[in-house]
Amino acid sequence: MMTAQTFHPGLPGQEILFRARVPGFPGLHEDLTFYVAVSDDSPMPTARRQVVGVIETVLRTMTPLGTYFGASLIGELLDPQQLQAHCFGSPERDPVAGLFEVTEGRARHVVEQPVFLVPNPATYLRAWNALQRG
Repeated sequence: MMTAQTFHPGLPGQEILFRARVPGFPGLHEDLTFYVAVSDDSPMPTARRQVVGVIETVLRTMTPLGTYFGASLIGELLDPQQLQAHCFGSPERDPVAGLFEVTEGRARHVVEQPVFLVPNPATYLRAWNALQRG
């Protein structure tokens, strides 16, 4: 069973939350960041396979038939423990902000196009939107 520290009491299911970054495809979509919840009784290797399968299925439904993506569509996949380490990496970091922050080079910014495949996605959307507004 997976367990983790809670990012924020208002965000449900964080102990089973994965975050995946998917690079954009010209003419198809911009960079996307997926937040995917899985069953908390899934072993980690099984949960990772489930997350990859769900994301690849969603991406394939967003693109024209016959589009070839290569071996993997996912650029970065953080499991719940890795995501927790990212969010709580420094004492001055707001863990909710860390959930939605990505680093590109030396710049840190809030993800621009999150896709929430979680129970109660509106809660996550509100937290992300609050960060977008500053």
